[in-house]
Amino acid sequence: MIDPAILPDSFVSLAMSAGETWGGAAAMSGLVGIVGGGVAAVAAWALSRHAHRRNHDALRRIAQFATDRAEDAETPRPPIEGEYADVIHAIERAADDTYKRAQEARQKSRACEIELGLAKAELSYLEAILHTISDAVVVTDAFNEVALANPAAAKALDFELDGSAQQPVDRVVRDAQLATLIKDTRDSGDCSRRRRMEKRLPTSDGERVFDVTLASLGDKTPRDPDADQDTPASTRSNGVNGVVTVLRDVTQEREIAESKSHFVSSVSHELRTPLSSIAAYIEMLIDGEAEDPESREEFYRIIQTETTRLARLIDNMLNISRIESGIVRAQRERILLTPIIREALDVMAPQAEAKQMELIDKLSPVQDYVFADRDMMYQVVLNLISNAIKYTEQGGTVTVTSDVDREARTLTFQVADSGVGIPEDALPKLFEKFYRVQDNSKMANGTGLGLNLVKHVVENVHDGTIRVTSKRGEGSTFICELPFAENP
Repeated sequence: MIDPAILPDSFVSLAMSAGETWGGAAAMSGLVGIVGGGVAAVAAWALSRHAHRRNHDALRRIAQFATDRAEDAETPRPPIEGEYADVIHAIERAADDTYKRAQEARQKSRACEIELGLAKAELSYLEAILHTISDAVVVTDAFNEVALANPAAAKALDFELDGSAQQPVDRVVRDAQLATLIKDTRDSGDCSRRRRMEKRLPTSDGERVFDVTLASLGDKTPRDPDADQDTPASTRSNGVNGVVTVLRDVTQEREIAESKSHFVSSVSHELRTPLSSIAAYIEMLIDGEAEDPESREEFYRIIQTETTRLARLIDNMLNISRIESGIVRAQRERILLTPIIREALDVMAPQAEAKQMELIDKLSPVQDYVFADRDMMYQVVLNLISNAIKYTEQGGTVTVTSDVDREARTLTFQVADSGVGIPEDALPKLFEKFYRVQDNSKMANGTGLGLNLVKHVVENVHDGTIRVTSKRGEGSTFICELPFAENP
């Protein structure tokens, strides 16, 4: 309640003057007590409608003062008497009603603000989750416009993420077939069934294979049949509020599946060849076709060769499988590689002599230890020297060198030959399983697994590197690098 003592003298005089006209000072003080906030204008208007013209300005000034200085509507009010008590009571009731409605509106506004804040927070949370998903996700709304997308989708479908929101899907998704499928999924109105397809798309990383899944989002809003009649068919929700499209990159899975299929086919072929030879010569021995000792000796030698080849093929496959699966048990220790290389040279010397070839030892006298499995590294060196002898014509040379790089802390050994060389287009595939250079396949038998095993042993087991340089008709050089063993 406003204390009349604090009112300006001019206002008190004005109020008393108005009171004489409208029913006394008590009525005016009651008016000042009840009018507050936005409802003061209502009071001024109601009073002015009944006011005498000469007191119009005075009442307006009182109402304005009440607007500026009135206390809360909950403040106790003095009794109202006078000629216009009914009018003031009516204004009071209107003011109370307006005040309550204003309070309700304020509470609803506050509730709406809270709900809006929660919705924004939830949207930000969902967007954060969406951005962490590795699969490409695109969400379109009922108007076939992009509502949400993540960076993986922008990369897979080659569009700018920042400018994609609220853009038509066929402008964002450049692949016409995929954009049409998204639209068809939305137009179908079927929220119970998912659509799936496999799609090859060009990306910055080359062509990739995606498993595409599309699902419709049901429209939970009750439909108004009358409103639907006035809405164009192309923009009706049709019970679908949008479409979620998920693209999962399955390129590696497809490559693995193709590799397995190729592996099975290659293994079958490689196993069939020695088995067929063994079976054929055994059958000839049973039928008595080798009557003289020389023929029988030749048949026995061929059977032994094919059996050894078959055993080597199986061993290589088992070793590769163990290394790839991570279950290989390498007995790694600090060893010097030079003695292992010289041992392999001594073993391969008879084969080189048979082809009148020269094995040249250029191993460095400077040595250092590597942390390696001795037997595995022996197989690596033996395999590289054996291949060099096989694919070098009679009278050629095979040179084995080694070097130590103290700064890089690596030991390097090379096996170079003066053989037929490897075509440039075959170099990237040389270490793949069962791959053999067709132009050189007639020079020697092989399984196509030796170099693949070498690569696995050097790089996967010993953390080294192996590479090859070659020029057709001038020979090849295989270069192997291994890290030094750390000092104990």
